[in-house]
Amino acid sequence: LPTHSKSSPPCLSSYTATVVDTMSNFGGMTSGANVARAARMADNFAIADAGVKEGGILSATAKWHEQQSIRTLSKSIARSRDKEEIASEQSCAAQEMLARRAQRLKELFDAENKQYQMELAEVGLVMEDPQF
Repeated sequence: LPTHSKSSPPCLSSYTATVVDTMSNFGGMTSGANVARAARMADNFAIADAGVKEGGILSATAKWHEQQSIRTLSKSIARSRDKEEIASEQSCAAQEMLARRAQRLKELFDAENKQYQMELAEVGLVMEDPQF
């Protein structure tokens, strides 16, 4: 029977060492071979369970990091969209303001021109129309 060596993985249970010691007390009889095999299988299952647990932790960590990078990317995309939207709104507002200002200036000029023509008409004068 194989003995418990120093190069064995650290997660092997003490059950294997106990089985090996017990079998050596019986003089190495083959009747304990099934018990030793069961102990090795239990150790292999313990190693596999530890690997599964470690893999689960690594998977959860990787998923968390992936979600963080997606959120960061989403936030930067949202920020750039917000900046573009703000710039577009500012541009539209500036164009609207210029159009309103031009309309008000035209209305003001027309009102002042009409008022000036009325004042001239009161004194009997007429303004020459540039179209003719």
